[in-house]
Parts: sequence; structure tokens; C-alpha cells
Amino acid sequence: MTMNAPSNDPSAFLPRDRFALPRYRVSLYSAASDAVRRIAHTNSPTEAVREFLRVAPLAEGSDLYIWDREKKQIVAQIEWIDEPTSFGTTIRVRTNHFYDPSLAIVARHLCERAEIRHAIVNGVAH
Repeated sequence: MTMNAPSNDPSAFLPRDRFALPRYRVSLYSAASDAVRRIAHTNSPTEAVREFLRVAPLAEGSDLYIWDREKKQIVAQIEWIDEPTSFGTTIRVRTNHFYDPSLAIVARHLCERAEIRHAIVNGVAH
């Protein structure tokens, strides 16, 4: 086959990105089983953040994070902090850390929407 001859391979006419892996992967590392479970994989930052906010880790020591294939790094991750109570004890509170500012903005908008939806539902019910 010469360099100018047309290819008979049908995949030559398909867009290259059709077979590319999605940019974002939301994963849950389970400390109990020492395994990683993929929660979601998507090219949409909104969908990745929505799934990240929706999922709760299963056990203490578990980790939830968003991996960005393009940046080759974790762009969001949870952390557990001990917060004192008025009873003199502490409770573990989940905090979400977004290392990518654009994902932090998406998370803030999603949380604001949820708060508005909650206020509407509670306002209509009473």
C-alpha cells in the first residue's frame, strides 16, 4: 500500500477521541479491603463533582477522590477532621478539598442548588 492510497480500515474514519478514556475518574479506596472501586468516569467536570459529593466513604480510613487524567493528578479529595461538640466529645466531619479551582466553583454551585431545592421543598411543605 502506498502512502497516498485510501485505507480500507473503517476505524480510520472514526474520530480519535471516540476511543479515548474519560478525563475524570471518581474512585473510592476502601481501607477495609485495600481495594479501589471506580464510582464514575466522565469527561464532564459537573458529573464528576456531582458523583464525588454524592458518595460517602464506607469505613474509617477510606478515601474518595477525583483523578484528572489530563493533569495526571488528584484534583479533589476528602479529609476527615475531628470537630469538638458542646458535650465535650468530638465527631468526625467530612471536608471536601478541591485542588482545581474550576471544580471548586462547580461544587459550590451544585451545593447552592441543593440548598435552594431543599428550601423550596421545605417551604412548600409547611
